[in-house]
Amino acid sequence: MSSSSGDSNIFTTVLSGEGGSKWQIVIALLASSVGFVVAIVNSAFAYFRDKKQMEELAAQERRFEAFKKELEDKQRRLVRYENVQELMKQYKKPLLQSAFDLQSRLANQVRSNFLCKFANQGDRDKEYARLNMAFVIAEFLGWLEVIRQEIVFIVGEGTANLNMIIDAIKFQFTGDTPCQGKSNEPKEADEHWQVLQLYAGELRAIGEVMLTERADDDDNTGSNLAVIGYAEFQRRCNATEPEDGALPIEVAEWKSSKARLQQETLKPLMHWIDKLMELDDKSTPTKRMTMLQVLLCKLIDVLDNAVPYEVGPEYDL
Repeated sequence: MSSSSGDSNIFTTVLSGEGGSKWQIVIALLASSVGFVVAIVNSAFAYFRDKKQMEELAAQERRFEAFKKELEDKQRRLVRYENVQELMKQYKKPLLQSAFDLQSRLANQVRSNFLCKFANQGDRDKEYARLNMAFVIAEFLGWLEVIRQEIVFIVGEGTANLNMIIDAIKFQFTGDTPCQGKSNEPKEADEHWQVLQLYAGELRAIGEVMLTERADDDDNTGSNLAVIGYAEFQRRCNATEPEDGALPIEVAEWKSSKARLQQETLKPLMHWIDKLMELDDKSTPTKRMTMLQVLLCKLIDVLDNAVPYEVGPEYDL
């Protein structure tokens, strides 16, 4: 009993005396440390909670921006589609007319070898046949180039066949496979199969030199390009280089002129046309031209939404 009473007195003495003040300080420090730790934990919890909320907000903002961008892209595509359709309305008629003129000329050549016949009827007929054949080919390639530059690609309902036929026509001019004009017969029976073979770059170049800027008017709002007419085409083809002794400025103007550029660009085409004018009915090649004429008729069908055109030159494809 005495021992227990002594310990209690010592504890009371410690708390109430100098020892008590020290313990009070220790307890206060511990309490403040615990509060500090709790504050740190709360702060950390609040930080990660706020961070998660900010990340969620940022994710929502990104989704919103993506959705907004998607809507803007759809709107641009819709405007683009409407512009393409408007341009195609303007270009449909001249493309259709040029395709008809070219298929008609090719059909005449396949059926009657008109180039050779006109070549033997006098200089006027020969020159007309030569330049007109070149023009109808170049004009058609020119309108294809207009579409390529202003529209890039043709979209919309029913245009898959249109794009396919245009690609097939370009393909038919190029290459040396049987489906592009080369016969499976022995070489001596197929001597001139390469006539009218033009490479892809030459087709593009011919189309480009045929382009001109369209005059602004109410009927053609939104379109900037057109194809030169036959009179301008003929003028350029008949233009002559300055004679020896011409002024340097005249020589420089000729070298930079559209007439010279057109003459240089059309050389491969004019070479084949001149070749056709030399070949008689037995030796003139027809396979490549027949295939082109049939494809052009199909193009006319698609552009004009007409009944399929089945009447073409008789030829065993």
